[in-house]
Amino acid sequence: MARVWARAERGLRLKSRAGVVIYSAVTESELEERAKRATEILKAPTEYKVCEGCESIVRRKAVFCPNCHGYRFDGDPARVIEQARVLGARPANSISQQDYS
Repeated sequence: MARVWARAERGLRLKSRAGVVIYSAVTESELEERAKRATEILKAPTEYKVCEGCESIVRRKAVFCPNCHGYRFDGDPARVIEQARVLGARPANSISQQDYS
């Protein structure tokens, strides 16, 4: 298990489709896109909130989290800023809708 995490830290992302483990390289453009989205969130943290289920950042008007379908959120701007900095500095590691197709 430690080797899997070490690989993930070096820029490889673990995905699982139908029980098959796939490693894919995280590109610089993906990291730049995440950093750009984090910057947009940091400019207006009151327009966002953090899902308490999966810690994704969603727009304030969202009723359910699009990732985990959770309905509990933390709307404190300080929490949004903290989470935006964390998410903007690392590769994505959650399963998105695109991973199901």
